[in-house]
Amino acid sequence: MQKPLEITFRNMEWSEAVASAVERKLAKLEQLTHAIIRCHVTIGLPHQHHVKGKRYEVNIDLTIPHYGLIIGKSHDNKREYEDVYVAIRDAFEAIRRQVEAHNSRRRSKVKTSEKICEHLETPETT
Repeated sequence: MQKPLEITFRNMEWSEAVASAVERKLAKLEQLTHAIIRCHVTIGLPHQHHVKGKRYEVNIDLTIPHYGLIIGKSHDNKREYEDVYVAIRDAFEAIRRQVEAHNSRRRSKVKTSEKICEHLETPETT
């Protein structure tokens, strides 16, 4: 990664354990694409509703070449998001799916252009 990982905590105390979990998830993501330029993760409690409980929100802004900014979020009203680690897992899963789709599109574009070049180079016999 070209720029260091940025982690922002909103409406909650900074936590070494949570930051470490984010770093581990990012390390797994870097196995899919080594070209991560920037990653900013925001973890917070958007609303202070005591009736519904604390539901964490995780936003990930990831920048990679040939794609730009990818945004992953986990802030549905799911009861599971009362656990910050589940919210982090789901946000990184969303990002992973987007990176895999991007990698797949890039590979198919390369294959398509190679087939076109092969077709142009081989003389047709009629």
